[in-house]
Amino acid sequence: MKRFICILVLALVSCVHAQVNWTDKRPIMDIFLGGGAYVGNTNPQGWYPNLVNPNGTTNPNAVNAYFNSLVTTMQTKGYQGSFFHDMEGYHFLSCTYIGDPRVRLDPVMGTCVDNFIAKCTSLGLRTGCCLRPTTLVTTVAGTTIQVETTPGSVAEVTNKMIWAQKRWGKLFSIAYVDSNASAVYYQRGFIIPGQEASNFVTGCPGVLSIWEGWTPDLQGWGMTYVDLRTGGAPLLMAGNPAVCCIAQATVTPAQQPQVDAAVKSGAILLIQP
Repeated sequence: MKRFICILVLALVSCVHAQVNWTDKRPIMDIFLGGGAYVGNTNPQGWYPNLVNPNGTTNPNAVNAYFNSLVTTMQTKGYQGSFFHDMEGYHFLSCTYIGDPRVRLDPVMGTCVDNFIAKCTSLGLRTGCCLRPTTLVTTVAGTTIQVETTPGSVAEVTNKMIWAQKRWGKLFSIAYVDSNASAVYYQRGFIIPGQEASNFVTGCPGVLSIWEGWTPDLQGWGMTYVDLRTGGAPLLMAGNPAVCCIAQATVTPAQQPQVDAAVKSGAILLIQP
């Protein structure tokens, strides 16, 4: 299986508000378990092929071995923890990342995830997951889609995080909020506003919130990123402390000074294994 290693550089915002002050600057691991391209009759959840048996069932031995290797990496390289981008799988291709830890479509993978989180917790490593301001809805045609829960979408994200912490404990404390720059909010003229973001921060104390989309209105209420491959570089070059960047493992000579400057200013690296 061919994998691409990505590095996500997160620059901590210069907080006007006191609610966000993440002092732990150690790297965070961004874990992917598969992709929509892998979905098929012999892999209904779309896990990486090396995690699946020939008959299409999840191979717990392979998954646990993979998770153990990730724990070893985090320990040896000094990570503060990790979060899952796609722990629910890709059963519903129309949904991309489901972003809801309450959705457990694969009991075998679910048990492996539980064990991984428990092991990380015992070692003092943080864990977390991708959250989306959406709910799953089945249409009349029988297709499962994601529907934005507007108004109150941040309340939906908050409820998901509260559920997760009740299940896995307070060290489950990294929330990547995907699609906060959604179609509904663009129609309203802005990304999820700072006031709603603040409701998540205050509703989930001790949680690092990483917002996929950013505007100045979000300053002080978490962290976010821009993609070096899609125009994020000028923002870092301008020294904007409220953004972060994602790049392929090989950073170009032109990008390296920006990455170095971000780290020097207090950035956090998100690294995909």
